[in-house]
Amino acid sequence: MKLSHKMIGGYVIIAIITALTGLTGITTANKLKKSYEHLALGEFPIHKTLSQLKFAGLRVVSSTSESVVMLSTKEEDLLLHGQTNSKLKGDTSFINELKLIDAAKTLFYKALGEYAGTVKIYDPDNLAHIETVEQLAAKLLETSFDLIVTKKIESSKEETTKAKETFENAEMAYLDYIDQLIDQKELHLENQLRNNISYYDRAFSLFLFLGSISLFIAFGFGILQAKSIAANLAKLTRKAKLIGHGQLDQPVEITSHDELAELADTFNQMAADLQETAAEKEKARERLQHYTVQLEKNSQELQEIVFVASHDLQEPMRKIITFSDRLMSQNQDGTIGKGSDDLLRRMMAASMKMRTLLDDLLEYSQLVSSKPSIRKVDLRILISRIADEFHEMFGHDVIEFLAISDLPLISCDEKMMKNLFYHLFENSIKFAQPGRKVAISFFAAITDGMQMITVEDNGQGFQQKYAERIFNMFEKLHNDSQYEGTGMGLALCRKIMEKHAGTISVTSQEGVGSKFLLLLPVLE
Repeated sequence: MKLSHKMIGGYVIIAIITALTGLTGITTANKLKKSYEHLALGEFPIHKTLSQLKFAGLRVVSSTSESVVMLSTKEEDLLLHGQTNSKLKGDTSFINELKLIDAAKTLFYKALGEYAGTVKIYDPDNLAHIETVEQLAAKLLETSFDLIVTKKIESSKEETTKAKETFENAEMAYLDYIDQLIDQKELHLENQLRNNISYYDRAFSLFLFLGSISLFIAFGFGILQAKSIAANLAKLTRKAKLIGHGQLDQPVEITSHDELAELADTFNQMAADLQETAAEKEKARERLQHYTVQLEKNSQELQEIVFVASHDLQEPMRKIITFSDRLMSQNQDGTIGKGSDDLLRRMMAASMKMRTLLDDLLEYSQLVSSKPSIRKVDLRILISRIADEFHEMFGHDVIEFLAISDLPLISCDEKMMKNLFYHLFENSIKFAQPGRKVAISFFAAITDGMQMITVEDNGQGFQQKYAERIFNMFEKLHNDSQYEGTGMGLALCRKIMEKHAGTISVTSQEGVGSKFLLLLPVLE
C-alpha cells in the first residue's frame, strides 16, 4: 500500500472521530443550555412568586392580629370610662380597623396575580395549583374579616374563640400549602442540577475518550486534522460560553478567567437569588457552591486539551516533515511510484502549513492562559524598534513608518503589544499594492477616558462588510494559492486587546488601504 494511501486512510479515520467528538460537545452544550434556560426563565420566577405569596399571607395575618388588638384596646378604654358595650357596638369607626389590612390585602392580591401569571406562562401543566392557592387565599381573607367583625360587635367569648380558631386554621392551611409548593420547587431544582452535572460528566468522559483515540491515530498517520479539532474545541467553548451567560445580567467575578468559568457565574447568580429567600435555602446554596468548584475544574481540563492539541503534537509533526524530506531526497528517480514526487511535495507543503498552524494554536492557548504584566511603555520607542527590524528584513525602499515621534506613553504588557504590532505590520506588507511602497502612519489621542491609537496603511484594503469577520480564528479572505497564512494573526491581536480590557476594530476600502483602531484604558 502506498504511503499516500495510508495517510489518506488515517486522515479519514481522524475526521470521523473528530466529527463524533464535535457532535458530543454540541449535543452536551445544547442540552445544558436548554436546561439552564428552563431554570432561569421558569423555576426561579415561580419560586420567587411563591416566596412573595408566603410573605403577603404573613402580612395579612399580622394586620388581622393588629386590628383585633386595637379593637380590644378600644373596648378596655370604654369600660375604663364607664361606657357600655353598646357604645362600642354603635361606634361608626369600624372602617378604621378594616383599613389596617388594606395595604396587606393589596400586597396579597398583587402577589397572587403575579404567581398566577407566572404559572400560566412557565408551568401550564400545574394550573390546578393556582385554583387551590386562590381558594385558600379567599378563605384566609374571609376568616380574617369574620374575626375582626366578631370582635367588633362584641360577640360571646365562644363565638370569638371559634372565629379565631377558624382564622388560625385557614392561616395554617394556606401557609402549609405554600410551603409545600416551595419544597417541591426546591426538590425539583436540586434534582435538575444533579442530573445536569451527571450528564455533563458522562458526556465529558466520552469526549475525552474520543479525543484520546484521535491523538493515538494521529501519532501513527500524522496530524493533518489539527485545524478541525481546534475548530470543534472552539465551537464547544463558544457554546459553553452561551450557557454560562444563562441570560443572567449580574455575573460574579471569578479568578479563572475562562469560558466555562462563565458557566459557573450562573450558579453564583442562582445562589444570589436563593439568598433573598428564607433561611432554609442555606443547604441549597452550599450544594450550588460545590457544583461551581466542579465546573471550574472541568473548565481547566478542557483548556489543557487545547494546549495538548497545539503543543504535544509538535514533535510528531517535525518527524513527519523530516521523513517526508528524506523520501523526497530518495525519490528523485521516482522509485516509489509514478507521480509520487508530486504527492510528496504536496505532503511536505501540507505538513509545513500544519506546523505553522500548530505554532499559532500554541501561541493562542498560551495567550489565553497568561496574565499581562502592565507597566508604562513608551510607544514611540517600541514602534521605532519594530520599524528597524522590518527595515532590516525588507529594506527602506519597501516599507516606511510615518508620525512615530507623536506616539505617547501607554499602559500595557510590552511583549504582548510588540506581538500585536508585528502582526499588523506583517499584514500591511502581505497585502500591499503591487509596485507600491508600503506606508504605515500612526495617530494617538485620549477620547472618553480611553487611549486611542490608529494604525493606517496604503494597502489593497477589503470590503467593509468583512471588518468583523477577519478577527475570527482561522479566518482568511483569500485562498492559500493567493496568500499564505493560517488566519490567526488578527485573532491573536483581538485576544491581546481583550487581555488589556481594550478593543480593536478596522475600517477599510478596496484599493485605498485599512485603518486599525486600538482603544486601551488609561491607567494612572
